[in-house]
Amino acid sequence: LSASCEATENTYINVTPSKQLPHIAFASYVCSSESHPSITTTMKTIQQIEQIAMAQAYEMRKAKAGELSPELPSFRPGDTVKIAVRVIEGDKERIQNFQGVVIARRGSGMNETFRVRKISNGVGVERIFPVHSPIIQSMQVLKSGHVRRAKLYYLRGMSEKKIRQKLA
Repeated sequence: LSASCEATENTYINVTPSKQLPHIAFASYVCSSESHPSITTTMKTIQQIEQIAMAQAYEMRKAKAGELSPELPSFRPGDTVKIAVRVIEGDKERIQNFQGVVIARRGSGMNETFRVRKISNGVGVERIFPVHSPIIQSMQVLKSGHVRRAKLYYLRGMSEKKIRQKLA
């Protein structure tokens, strides 16, 4: 997605490098919708493009899922999930499972991502997945965790046993 801020006749758009609402972020700058009425139409256009992209990701997931459900279940940080990831190697495609604990969820709309952490051979591995990505074929919530935080970065310094005790 790309957009630009331009001046028209005698009206100039305020461009400020801050992240305050009600503004749209274009690259590292933010354009105020109060100073130029066409920015509100640009905001609507961007929202429509995001909805179309989410629908396309859903359709692709639905087409390649087969008998599995293409919709992702509701999940929260602390949940243990199993994600079937589509891996493409050359001209071959295979499914690889990634099972771990959701330690963070951020963003909204098309930019929403979640971070999953697992311990493989004694080494912690984290992976960030976009929620509306076509590489996710399916997802199962294996165990629901009961935590009181939105970001579980403190689990990084713990052993497997301590993590299980914290999430119980």
